Amino acid sequence: MTPSDFARILTAGLPDVVHSPGALTRKRLIDKLPPEPVRTPQAAAPAAPRRLMECTGCRTPGRPEALPGGLCRPCRGDLSDEPPGPTEAEIHSRVERLRAAVRAVR
Repeated sequence: MTPSDFARILTAGLPDVVHSPGALTRKRLIDKLPPEPVRTPQAAAPAAPRRLMECTGCRTPGRPEALPGGLCRPCRGDLSDEPPGPTEAEIHSRVERLRAAVRAVR
C-alpha cells in the first residue's frame, strides 16, 4: 500500500464533525485496511522432499536417480563413465603456469 492510498482510505467519506480523531482513525484503520495477501500452498510449502536410497549391494547412500536398479556404479561394474582426473604432474604444471601469470601481472 502506498502512502497516497493510505491517506485516501483514511480521508474518504469523513463526517462533518469529528469528536474523537483517535477513535475515528482507529476505527477506519481496522475497518478499511485490505486483508493480508493469501499465501498459496505452493509458496508456503518447500519443494518435494529430498529422498535418499541405499545401494542394495554395498549399502552406500545415494539419490534415487544415481541408483538405477538399486545398485551404485561400482556394484553395477560401470566405472567407464567417470572421466579420469588430472595426474599429479598436470596439476603441478597448471599451478606453475598460474603462478607465472600472477608474477607477470605484478
